[in-house]
Amino acid sequence: MRQELDTLGEVIGKAVTGRGLSQIELAQSIQLSVEDLRKKINSNSLLEGQLAGLEKVLLLKQGTLLAIQNRSDLTTSLEVPNGLECINTPFTDFDVNAYLLKREGWPESILFDSGYGMELAKWEGLNPEPSRLYLTHTDRDHVGGINGIQKYYPHLKVFSQDAEPYSSGDYFSDGEVFSHGEIEIEARKVPGHTPAATVYVIWGLEVPVAIVGDVIYRQSIGGVRGDYEEALYEMRRQILTLPEETLLAPGHGPYTTVREEKRTNPFFPECSPSISI
Repeated sequence: MRQELDTLGEVIGKAVTGRGLSQIELAQSIQLSVEDLRKKINSNSLLEGQLAGLEKVLLLKQGTLLAIQNRSDLTTSLEVPNGLECINTPFTDFDVNAYLLKREGWPESILFDSGYGMELAKWEGLNPEPSRLYLTHTDRDHVGGINGIQKYYPHLKVFSQDAEPYSSGDYFSDGEVFSHGEIEIEARKVPGHTPAATVYVIWGLEVPVAIVGDVIYRQSIGGVRGDYEEALYEMRRQILTLPEETLLAPGHGPYTTVREEKRTNPFFPECSPSISI
């Protein structure tokens, strides 16, 4: 199991797939053989100039691959609002995040995603009990735990985008806003990882929060299965235009913020903190 950032190889691999380049073309762009490039990526031993060459051909933000290779340039102190909890459970050789939101005075709590269904004891005894579960997408590592959780909470309702419906549950349209006391939860469709991947923007907490599923990670993005350029555009439009202090809660790996991703995420070379998109 791991709860980590994407490796250098994973970041480069997503960009290579998105740009439609072959391994030969990538290696030739910095005058290496395919085998030598693979070894250097796996050992985190690419030279700064070689990393800059990869950034150029892959249209990535300058200087970010070196930071990823060295695991530097990360802000570690992030404000997590009261009542927001990450529930982290295993799936094959990595971990998956689900989230619990509860507020003082609420008779019920809210869940986002379910994990795969391993370590179900983590879901037992939630207080207050959850009444709703909002899905970011329907990949099995994010929905596989639903049946097990509903054994603890049989009245739990599951909500998903009507363009990517979960087999049993209630559906909603893009842009719908759900009110829970003083909190509003806005559903934004950001296609790419899945056809109707949903980001939930939570307004009314100490800082804005976006439950982003597998759309964007700290210093990376989720694997894009659709149109790569459209997916990046929608991430910029729907996520990186949020207030810079917005906490991003991803489906894998640690929390981050809009500010951090505008500053350090290689997939958004046109974005910088405090500059409108």
